[in-house]
Amino acid sequence: MKEYKSWRFIDGKAKWIIVDENGNIINKNPKREDLKNIEKEVYTGNIKSRYKQHTDKELLEYLTQFHKEIGRVPITTDFRDSKKYPDVYMYQSHFGSWNHALELAGLDIIRSNYNSFTNGELLDFLIQFYKETQKVPTTRDFKNNKKYPSHKVYINRFGSWHNALISVNLDVDTMVKKGILQNNYQKERLFELYVKEHFEKESIDLSGDNCNSSFDGICPNGKIYDAKSSGLMNGRYFFFHLDNKEKEEIEWYYLDGFNNDYTKLLYVWRVPGEFVGKNYLHIGLTKNYEYNIENMKEFEITEKFKDIDFK
Repeated sequence: MKEYKSWRFIDGKAKWIIVDENGNIINKNPKREDLKNIEKEVYTGNIKSRYKQHTDKELLEYLTQFHKEIGRVPITTDFRDSKKYPDVYMYQSHFGSWNHALELAGLDIIRSNYNSFTNGELLDFLIQFYKETQKVPTTRDFKNNKKYPSHKVYINRFGSWHNALISVNLDVDTMVKKGILQNNYQKERLFELYVKEHFEKESIDLSGDNCNSSFDGICPNGKIYDAKSSGLMNGRYFFFHLDNKEKEEIEWYYLDGFNNDYTKLLYVWRVPGEFVGKNYLHIGLTKNYEYNIENMKEFEITEKFKDIDFK
């Protein structure tokens, strides 16, 4: 049985291995001396018969086809063991390297590696995603998505996903201020921003799109506060989740009560942290509830937030 040395991707790494005349792997981890005096595998009708044969022109057409369909230059992982496209090895056998094949296909070699993209090119993908979907991109959208760079590339380049979004005004805070509110979380975040801005002096924002803080902010006088939201439930009461492992540190709660679909802010209460003893709080519309809109009037500050548009 004749042996050949073959340049393959094994376990995600490109390396020389030894194969037989049909392209079957004989030795995945040959030593340097094992590769001496062995011919390099050549793509012929006999060798690599397990692959469908393609002309150079056909192989290059697959690259341009991918580019048109997906909207970016393909990388080797797109063609590795793909059922739709020829195996990446075919390109290495025909053209010597993947980059050479891209060059012959008229595609930008640099763009085949997302880590080589400029900051501007990476940010363009965020804008492209938003234009196509009318949705602020999340790390989940860019995870294992062949059409876009990995979210990890953005974190490595910009320090965080949130920083990348800020660069193109697609962060949650900017979007909610523009009135682009896609979900209840963003509407709640808009209220948090109004809480921050209602202070006459600068406060510290501890919340936001990329923060895992247990609290939402620190008042100008140094007191820690948290903002909680609730829609009107069953047309009768608001229900606030106050469970927090560091609850004892919270000195003020801002409680905002929306209508049932979060399109209108109905009530806002500011209560001291020690006032709330349980991990939840009901505020009802009628006196049947221990806490209701009547006996909570001393804490109500709805007037300060009446002009917010949540539609």
